[in-house]
Amino acid sequence: MKILLINDFLYPQTHGIAVRFEHYIKYIKEKNHNITVYGPSNCPTSDKYLPSIISCFNKDNRICFPSFQLIWDICFNNYDIIHLVYPPCIPSLIIFAISLFKPLKIVTSNHVNMNYYGKTYNLLYFYYLVKFFICDLQYYFSKLIMAPSISEDFKELYNLETTIIPTGIDLKNFEFCSDKRENILLYVGRLAPEKNIDKLIEMFKTINDYNLVIVGYGPEEKKLKKLAKDNNNIIFVDKQNHDKLPYYYQIARAHITLSESETFGLTLLESLSCGTPIIYSNCTVFTELYKKDFGKLCLTNNNTLENIINYIKQNEKELQIKCKKYSEQHSWSQATDKLINIYYSVINQ
Repeated sequence: MKILLINDFLYPQTHGIAVRFEHYIKYIKEKNHNITVYGPSNCPTSDKYLPSIISCFNKDNRICFPSFQLIWDICFNNYDIIHLVYPPCIPSLIIFAISLFKPLKIVTSNHVNMNYYGKTYNLLYFYYLVKFFICDLQYYFSKLIMAPSISEDFKELYNLETTIIPTGIDLKNFEFCSDKRENILLYVGRLAPEKNIDKLIEMFKTINDYNLVIVGYGPEEKKLKKLAKDNNNIIFVDKQNHDKLPYYYQIARAHITLSESETFGLTLLESLSCGTPIIYSNCTVFTELYKKDFGKLCLTNNNTLENIINYIKQNEKELQIKCKKYSEQHSWSQATDKLINIYYSVINQ
């Protein structure tokens, strides 16, 4: 199969989208498929570079623009499938235009709930930008629209249930550990408004015998450190390379997130792979993914953080085994096989 991938998010970026596609690319190549990757020039995984600028929302991310090389490539080469990664995927504007004159098998995947993002950052007219330049174009031009879970944007706008793009975990790196854990609750991720870390810090005022370790960076870092300055039980750790994260998961009693809108939340799966239970908010995606196996770890008005901590301490070994079994169903090799089958289903339409 000959695949063309257009993606702004690749290593050295460390968030979930970059991790996801680095693994897809690796295993697609190992399975003897031909994949050409267009991405930012600072990303070694990119086979061909697109002009880009630094994102105003995350200084480590870049926003790519179409190049003459990309236009020529699509016009004069025949790819079996073209995969566009959103948001924002500005090159898609040109690619969709080309598809009016040349038949193209285009699939898209969406990795941020953009309308929630716009509301969180109070961005004027964001709803209309998302609808017309991201969602509408995909709805009319893409052969298949994917997301790591049912996309809230497409569900709200078109009552469309997006196809699930499979997710995996690096079981060798995020190795199961059954050692006795320290009294640590861990957060790993971006320090940004949509993650609700300020609420977590506030909640931690009533937890005296645990440390909260926050690993990551982002636009809210200064604000959050100021908010937590009088609490000696809250520890901030700077951004870590992805291969350094297992250490933090493996010493913690549990990993916690209060994010209210996610498309997947890869850090939760990383935590489970290390045998570390997850404490999660009553977010639609989290409840879909984890309530069946870890329902007693979901924060609700009737299930407080103190209750969940006590439950984890009383059932630690049993929960560690459940974490291990859950994560073993999600290898990146298996996830890539499922993605390849999705590609074939579109090619054979």
